[in-house]
Amino acid sequence: MTDAGLTPYRAVRKLLPRLYPGSTVVLIGVGGLGQFGVQYARALAPRCTVVAVDVDPRKLEIARELGADHLVQSREEDPVAKVRGLTGGEGAQGVIDFVGSDATMAQAWAMAGRLARVAIVGLAGGKLEFNAALVNEAELTTSCWGSLLELSEVLELARRGVARPRIRRVGFEEINEAFDDLAHGRVEGRAVLVPA
Repeated sequence: MTDAGLTPYRAVRKLLPRLYPGSTVVLIGVGGLGQFGVQYARALAPRCTVVAVDVDPRKLEIARELGADHLVQSREEDPVAKVRGLTGGEGAQGVIDFVGSDATMAQAWAMAGRLARVAIVGLAGGKLEFNAALVNEAELTTSCWGSLLELSEVLELARRGVARPRIRRVGFEEINEAFDDLAHGRVEGRAVLVPA
């Protein structure tokens, strides 16, 4: 919870000043951090529409189980067009990119609506081309980790069952298999090494 739980919590909190009942929050990348992001968006902005975007259909189904209202499989459909369609052309009021690639950062910025806030969390090394002619007054920020106060809030949400980590326990004899699964995106949530 001190990393994978805290980082998305801070990112979702950064969006809250831009959200209102009926607004839309988009989470790009619903792996380990994004799954927490879905839960926090649902808990902290319960009257908003939560949209999960990912390339992996299984991760999207997990996002649905955790409270996402709409799923966008970005290998099959254009996530920007989908979000624009879901919002009647307005765009989202809050977007978090948990990937941070060139493509996802461009998508996050393109789907931002008027006065939206976009938070980049992912560390994939992408670059975002910025055009000053954009007149929707959207705001771009980054988000990394969190404060001691935010951690106490995260731990309380976990204690109350609002934020549920998905954990795969791994013994020492399975460590190489677990590393391979992590490298190939086959771990849902987090792998935790548990000594026998």
